[in-house]
Amino acid sequence: MKKDIINKLTLAAAALTLAGTAAPAAQPAVFAAKKSTKTSKKTTKKRKQKTNAQTYAPAVQGQSVYVGTAVTAQSVVTNAAALPAGSKFAFTKKVNYKKAGTYKTAVKVTYPDKSSEKTKTITVKVQKRPKLAKLYAPVAVGVTAPVGSKVTAKSVVVNADGMPYGTKYAFTKKVNCKKAGTYKTAVKITYLDKSTYTTNSIKIVVTKSASQKSKAKSSQKAAAKTTLASQYAPKAAGVTTTAGKKVSAKSLVANASQLPKGTKYAFTKAVDFTTAGTYQTAVKVTYADKSSERTKSVAVVVKAAKTVKKTDAEIYEPALKSAKAETYAGESIDAKSLVKNVADLPKGTKFSFANAVDFNKEGKTTAQIKATYPDKSWDLGGKVTITVSSLTKEMQIDSYQGKDASGHPIEAIYVTNNADISVALSAVFALKDKKGNSLSTSSDAANPVGPGETAILYAGFYDSKSAARMDYTLTAKPSKYNSKIVDLLDQDKSNSISLTDTGVNLSVANKGTSTLYAPSATAIFLKDDKLVGVGRTKLDDGSGILSTGTGSTATISFAKASDGYDNALITFSARDKK
Repeated sequence: MKKDIINKLTLAAAALTLAGTAAPAAQPAVFAAKKSTKTSKKTTKKRKQKTNAQTYAPAVQGQSVYVGTAVTAQSVVTNAAALPAGSKFAFTKKVNYKKAGTYKTAVKVTYPDKSSEKTKTITVKVQKRPKLAKLYAPVAVGVTAPVGSKVTAKSVVVNADGMPYGTKYAFTKKVNCKKAGTYKTAVKITYLDKSTYTTNSIKIVVTKSASQKSKAKSSQKAAAKTTLASQYAPKAAGVTTTAGKKVSAKSLVANASQLPKGTKYAFTKAVDFTTAGTYQTAVKVTYADKSSERTKSVAVVVKAAKTVKKTDAEIYEPALKSAKAETYAGESIDAKSLVKNVADLPKGTKFSFANAVDFNKEGKTTAQIKATYPDKSWDLGGKVTITVSSLTKEMQIDSYQGKDASGHPIEAIYVTNNADISVALSAVFALKDKKGNSLSTSSDAANPVGPGETAILYAGFYDSKSAARMDYTLTAKPSKYNSKIVDLLDQDKSNSISLTDTGVNLSVANKGTSTLYAPSATAIFLKDDKLVGVGRTKLDDGSGILSTGTGSTATISFAKASDGYDNALITFSARDKK
């Protein structure tokens, strides 16, 4: 009977494709059986056109303004003119222009195609306005007036017309115009913002006169003899500059805007603007009437020019290999693997996703690559659409049901891995009643199963009068192991696999160059396409491994020899590490 059964069986040899090799290898020994096939199909979607947000990259720069002065979101986008017409700009966080402070915000750019993106964070600094007293430099000059005339504080300020509206003037010391004499005083200027400024000290001379006419003539003669130098008081202030950047003598005169038109300015001592150092000099001011005067000596500080080092983010920019990436649920993608110019970026650059990507959930996520450089500066690369697919859908499944020798329900699935990576398979089998309620469950697993390889998972149940059907749920996830069954199965089929009335005898050897871990074989026995038996055996040396050059023999028994079987399927498993 054994010989007759063997003669009726056909050994189906199929190509075994392992990840990382193109050469065909031995397919697990499979005995032909009629089976229904579920084939997963991959669909190719039409490439979508890039959105404006994927095409353009708005650049922003921080701003400093005074309280009460606002800036628009568009004004901080330095390349706004290069973005599509109709683009809209808005700050992501409100800036309070009524209150001094430093505000962190970004700009949301919405393009005409409704796509949008957010720029990097910038700083908008709102500063308090300086006091008016620091912006103006009033100049007072002495006058000579006859007894009885009226001399106001404002009248002795030669640039009063250049002062802001609402400015008030008062002598610091009282001047008695009813009594002849020389009065030393200054003018206190009070501005609308309550800030004050006191001018230089002046002399007001009140003279006696025989008559009003002689007083007027005397005043006219005095005015005619007054030079421009006697009417103005230029004020100089020190400045700081960098080597190679000259400053003019006029720029040292704080109130130059209030001096007469045609006034000329010159340093009294030369300043070397090419060499760092501190230079003491005054400014000689020459007026249009040829009169002149010299300011007090001030310091001109020339500092060495500094080299502003650019950050790595200003120098480098990560570039994507593609705008799309695909993976299976449970298999994460290293952000670095999506960057094509890694070798051109600084050593030590770290890559991450700017937004969270759930690699355990099927679907599509648009993510942006973030490059963090060794100098702690960072940059955002392009956007990539990551598609996470179901690895289980890549499995081809043939299912078989029946009863074992004791009459208990048994179910097995014969799984072919059509994915391009090794997988870990797990299945939950359930015995259910007519209403679909689960009466009992059992689980089985196979790990790893390489690309193109097959695995058998099965379960058995105690029979129940209320049992109506059996069902299963298969889950496939990326495996951390590599399949090594190619080292158990020779391409010339020299492995000893023999069928008997009571099962199958196996004799294998490790023909590879490394140790095999957890080697095993699984078989299912069929009669008239119904499952009549299942079994699994270890193929190790008793310690869970099979060393190079060593062999192993085992038997998978078929208990119901009296009824026999007419077909069998056998699969093998072995991995590269514990």
